[in-house]
Parts: sequence; structure tokens; C-alpha cells
Amino acid sequence: MTTGRQLTRDEAMMWLNDRLGQPAAVYVDLYRSDHDRSVLSAESGMLQHWRADKRRAAPWTKYPRDDIAGLYDIGDVAIDLTDLDCPMSLTPPDPPEMVESAIDAGLGRPGEALIIQLDENVVMRIFVYEATLDG
Repeated sequence: MTTGRQLTRDEAMMWLNDRLGQPAAVYVDLYRSDHDRSVLSAESGMLQHWRADKRRAAPWTKYPRDDIAGLYDIGDVAIDLTDLDCPMSLTPPDPPEMVESAIDAGLGRPGEALIIQLDENVVMRIFVYEATLDG
């Protein structure tokens, strides 16, 4: 299911780090032959690195840890890319109605989407929104 430019885990984290503080959305979908289901979503929130929440990060400030470098938050959803070893890619947002609904909701225009193939039938999509000219 992954399409677009393939990324390593480190490249995916760099892509996310370059977009910290921007509005974002995350969806985890289960694709089966008989039905598709969204199993988790945060449709609006700011993309933050785990260290941005000072209360959450405080216990770890004395201990530099590389193994938690891949923790991100979007709204109330925490995303952990730390130990993922699965296909990741960047692809333009699709379908076009998602772009229209994001703009109508005042979020902005979704740019590239980070697609993470968690399993054969499970895909995580992370959209980071760009500001529109009128907003």
C-alpha cells in the first residue's frame, strides 16, 4: 500500500521534526477484503515532539535517551516511531475531497502525507497542514 518516495525511519523523523508546531492529523486504518475501518484518528492537533510537554519530559531530562527520540504527539494521540522497521513513504494527500474539507475546516492545505505501513493490512497516515493564502 505504500506509494511515493520511500523513506527510512530517520528520514521520516526528520520530516516530522521539520514540521513541529504545525497543525496535523493522524489516521490508523485497517484494510480488509470485506471492510475497511479507521481504528484511531486525531483529526486536528499540533504536531509536537514529546519533549514539548515539560511535565511529560521532566523525569527524563537527566537521562539523555536516544530510544525515545521518535515520540510525537498530535492532539491526544502519541505516535512512537522509535523502533519501527516497516515501509514508510511520502505521498501527496488523496483523495482531493480531504484537501477541500481540511481547508473548509480552517486547518489549511494538507501537504505531503507520511504513510507508514504498520502491517500488511494496517496503515498510519500523518498529514501536516500548510497555511493557505486566505488563512
